[in-house]
This record gives sequence, structure tokens and C-alpha cells, in this order.
Amino acid sequence: MLFNAFRVFSAIALVLGLLGLVYGTAVAVKQGLGFPVLAAMLGLIGDQVSALRLEQLEDRSGGEGHGDESTPTGI
Repeated sequence: MLFNAFRVFSAIALVLGLLGLVYGTAVAVKQGLGFPVLAAMLGLIGDQVSALRLEQLEDRSGGEGHGDESTPTGI
């Protein structure tokens, strides 16, 4: 019997990640370290990188197709 591994493991990873985020924030605030800004900033940077990559993908795929001739060699 097969199952969708991505769906199962992504749900587990999401729950564990959220628990870790809540625990880490609570410990940091309780110890007087403040809100963990680094984690929030990494999330924002990741979102921006993802948006840029999607924009590049849309620019490349618009028009003539998906050939290698439109791919710059510097990327």
C-alpha cells in the first residue's frame, strides 16, 4: 500500500517547526533576550529570493518556449 510521503512528512515537519518556533520564542523572551529577529529576517529574505526566482522563471518562459538558447550562462 503506497502513501503520499510528501503530504505526511510535510505535515509533521510543519508541526515540529511551529512547536520549535513557539518554544524558542518563549525561551528567548523569558530569558530577556528579546524576540529572535534573526529567524524573522531569514524568513523575509527567503520570501524575497523565492519571489525573484519566480519572476525570472516567468520572464524566461514567456514567449518562445523553454529552450536553452534563452538561458544566460552567468546564472
